[in-house]
Amino acid sequence: MNILFGHTVTRLLVSVALWAATPAWARDGLGEGMSAFLTSKMPEKPSSPIPGGKALLAEYRDAPIPKREEAVLDALYRGYFPDYMRALKPITIQEKGHTLTFWVTPDYVSIGNNEDAVIIPLSFVSARKILNSWGFVIPTPKMVDAIFHQAECVLWPRIFKPATEMVSVAWLEAHNDLIRSQRMLDLDFSRLAAGHKKDIVLSPRLRHQGKKIAIYGWQNIRAGENIQPLSTWHGERYVDYSHGLRLVGAWGMLDGKLVSMREVMADSSLSSLVSHEGPVPVDEILNVSEPMVTALQP
Repeated sequence: MNILFGHTVTRLLVSVALWAATPAWARDGLGEGMSAFLTSKMPEKPSSPIPGGKALLAEYRDAPIPKREEAVLDALYRGYFPDYMRALKPITIQEKGHTLTFWVTPDYVSIGNNEDAVIIPLSFVSARKILNSWGFVIPTPKMVDAIFHQAECVLWPRIFKPATEMVSVAWLEAHNDLIRSQRMLDLDFSRLAAGHKKDIVLSPRLRHQGKKIAIYGWQNIRAGENIQPLSTWHGERYVDYSHGLRLVGAWGMLDGKLVSMREVMADSSLSSLVSHEGPVPVDEILNVSEPMVTALQP
């Protein structure tokens, strides 16, 4: 109890300090404008009712993973996801004389509607398609830690014993139900949540290790350490119930100026703000074939 109380107090102090460091425009109305700008490539919300997440998955409970992922991507491209995925949250890192603010989805990519959404793990192959289509990136391990320490809703990791079923729809739905059960008294899913999934992350290791997926996280709130260290063990098509895809806006604010997060991550100096591993060649890892725009007015 003392450890948990001490960790809670520490998180509160960190949150207050980072709130003070966040530019006023990001805390107030202009932050909403930035969120709209960064999500502009997402599909528009359908005019007809969005099916529930479990209903969307029902037909694919016994389907091979590639077939299931095709269906999930189709649902996402149709706009079959909850509203909170469009309400990005600012994260601020203040180090080495710089203040960097970037925006992230408040929870992991989900399919379904506001009342019945299922966090949907994806292989790195499918994740790249979403990122490149919608104009997002994903966090580095250092960014995952920053998101966790600034989260408004910290959730316990729920760990299933390894088994062949861990890749099944049944297991990912069961894990989703356990996560939802922790939020029974917190129905505001636009609040920044963290701790409950292993993040698919960017790491320079992926440049040299072939077709792999990098995962990291699953923080244990008793002490804040990561259950899952950075790993590139699995191939890029691997997926199981424990993974989550957190979207990061492609643009941030560095010392009050608009900046490409790809450029920050790849820069020999600025990358230290977001990476413990040195520069991250984002476009190379995400298989971006066309040059990204490097100057943009919000």
